[in-house]
Amino acid sequence: MILRAAPQGEYGRRLSVLTDRYGKVCVFAQSAAKPGSHLVGVTRPMVCGTFRLARGRNAYNLHGVALMEDFSRILTDFEASCLGAYFLELVDYFSQEGMEPQEARQLLNLSYLALSALQEGRFAAEYGKEVSERLLRSIFELRILVTEGEYTERPQRGGGEELLRLWRHVTGERLSRLFSREAYQGIPAEVLQDFFLETESAVRRFAPGKFHALEVLRERA
Repeated sequence: MILRAAPQGEYGRRLSVLTDRYGKVCVFAQSAAKPGSHLVGVTRPMVCGTFRLARGRNAYNLHGVALMEDFSRILTDFEASCLGAYFLELVDYFSQEGMEPQEARQLLNLSYLALSALQEGRFAAEYGKEVSERLLRSIFELRILVTEGEYTERPQRGGGEELLRLWRHVTGERLSRLFSREAYQGIPAEVLQDFFLETESAVRRFAPGKFHALEVLRERA
C-alpha cells in the first residue's frame, strides 16, 4: 500500500510503500506523472495492490502495479479523505524498512480493513457520518497501538463496564472481525465519548508525532 507520494524530478514520483515482505520501502516511479503513463493512476496514497519492483542502489524502482483497490470513493469526501490520510500517517509513523514480516502484514491488513470500512461508511446507519468516522478513527488508533505493543490493557481514566468491554474488544478481537457492525451496535453516547477521549489520549502518549491530516480534521470540527 502506498503511504506517501511526492514529485521526483519533472515527471517522476517518490513513493513510500508498505510491503508485506520488507516493511516500508522507498520506491521511485519514473515518468509516473507523465501524461499517458500506465502508472499515473496507481502512484498515489491509498493505492493497494501487487507492486513489481526492481532494487536500485538506494531505493526500488517501480515497473508495474496490479491494482487491488484504490479507495477512490474516499477521495470524493473531504473529511473521509483526511481521515484516510491520517490512517496512513499513523502507519507511516510506526513502520520502517526491515521490520518483521508478521508486523508488516498486520499493519497492511489493518490499514486495508480500516479504509474499506471508511469507504463503506460502516457505522453511519447506526450513529451518523460524524460519529461513525470518529469511531473508526478510535478503533484504528487503539488497534495500531496494540500492533506496536504501545497500549494499556484497560482505559487509564477508569470508566464503567461498557467502556472496558469495548476497550477489550478492540484490543483483543480477531482482525478480520475488528470492524464488524454487530460488535458496535447500541453503544451509549457517553461510552463512545469516553472511548474517543481515551484513544486520543493514548495516541498523544505513545505516538507523540505531528499528524497533518489530523490537524486539518480538528480545524474542520
